[in-house]
Amino acid sequence: MTALAEKVEALNRFDREVLEMVDGKRPGEWGAWVAATLEGLHERGMITAYVGAVPTITAKGRRAMENDNG
Repeated sequence: MTALAEKVEALNRFDREVLEMVDGKRPGEWGAWVAATLEGLHERGMITAYVGAVPTITAKGRRAMENDNG
């Protein structure tokens, strides 16, 4: 690992569930918790913009899922 390597952020249960929804691995749901989690994931660079578009998981989001033990 180099000094420039990006730190992989830890995911909480909600982050992981929504990333799985965006990645097509879990049926989509909706509600305030999903909207809040989408916003947080977007701000952290783990998904693309989702307002008026279908979000996609980014490389950063995929790395976080791969490194998550949950």
